[in-house]
Amino acid sequence: MIIERSSGSSKGMGKDNRQRKIAGIVEAANDLALRGEYKKAIAELERAVELNPEDGSLYNRLGDLCIKGDELEKAIDFYKKGIEAFKNNYYYRNAIALCKKVLRYDPKDFGIYLAMGDLLIELGDRGDALNCFFKYIEKQKGLDNKKEILNCLKHIQELGYTDDNTVDRMIEVYVSIGRKDLAKGLKKKVKADGAKQPSPSRPSESEQLVEEIDSALKKAIDELKGKKKPITDTVIQVEKGIAELRKAIRLDKVISALEESLRAFSNQQKMSIALLQKSLNLNLDTLQETIARLQRNSVKNMNTMEKLLKGLAQAMSLLSKSQRSFGEQIGDKLEELSSGFKRATKEAVEDIKALSSTYERATKDMCDRLTETSASTTALQKIVEDLKSGIERINGALLEFTTAQDRRGKKQSLYLVILMVLAVLMCGLLAFSAFK
Repeated sequence: MIIERSSGSSKGMGKDNRQRKIAGIVEAANDLALRGEYKKAIAELERAVELNPEDGSLYNRLGDLCIKGDELEKAIDFYKKGIEAFKNNYYYRNAIALCKKVLRYDPKDFGIYLAMGDLLIELGDRGDALNCFFKYIEKQKGLDNKKEILNCLKHIQELGYTDDNTVDRMIEVYVSIGRKDLAKGLKKKVKADGAKQPSPSRPSESEQLVEEIDSALKKAIDELKGKKKPITDTVIQVEKGIAELRKAIRLDKVISALEESLRAFSNQQKMSIALLQKSLNLNLDTLQETIARLQRNSVKNMNTMEKLLKGLAQAMSLLSKSQRSFGEQIGDKLEELSSGFKRATKEAVEDIKALSSTYERATKDMCDRLTETSASTTALQKIVEDLKSGIERINGALLEFTTAQDRRGKKQSLYLVILMVLAVLMCGLLAFSAFK
């Protein structure tokens, strides 16, 4: 979740006016987004970014609107600008949240792992930062991008990761990309750094101070515990213990230790506190304006609601009247329909009776005709049988006639052959006699 803050370099009334103007633009953009007009809402928020380009929350809103408007590349570009803005204003957790958004919508943007790692280093979370760096290395191994892998390993070494587990993982990566020489060099370097480790240092002044206070308190408690002495002796012992405690505390050492602690307080934390104070002041102003606007809007909404309720009551009364009249009309119509249905049913029953009687008469006539037809059919069968016998006799006579005709035709052909033979013989004799 991204906590929205505003940042800027203007001061005084000009800054307040600018923040009010940005708040108005953001409100207008939200109204447009609720109506689904995402392009217009994006254009409005871009005006707000022109007024305050250092506000990461504006880039976050722009990215979300671009996602709703199906403009993925533009959204990722806005998210990346928001990461830089949050990082420049020391809002590292907000920047990390935007990094996760980029990875959600574009998992192939591997450079985000490096950015997240550096942001986690700023927050002091070195373990999660190291996981991000090694995720980046794994992604680059999939692309066989040895140059980026070597640069990332060098960055890890520069950050001072020297524990055995991290060194083993780095050596494994060097070997996997074929750089055994660098793996050996890292082993030698780690071994040499381990040999140069300084001897245990003396405790600091603050630690000595704590030890002295602890010993003095123990001594005073030991002297008081378990001894049955008069109250005066006990008071004397307590006073001695307090005196020894004062000697042990050494106010000058306490002051010097506090000064060292204050000097150790980083400039970054001081800037963060200052920016936090500014953001709180701005957010309080914005909150007051929002509350006042909400009160005004609530009054308007109440008036509008009263009007709506009055109109609704009138509409309900009209609706009840119309429902009554509608019910009466429906009752009349239903009565008309029921009477009409009864009449139609009665008429239909009478028609059905008439049709059934007609059907009975027609069926009886048909049966009579069928009996007559059966008698005529038997007579026809006798006629057909007589015709069959007559046709068979005719067929027999025809067969006899055709056989007789065949015999006569054969005799005629035989006679013709004999005549032709005789004619040939006669011709031969005549020719023979002529030549002789």
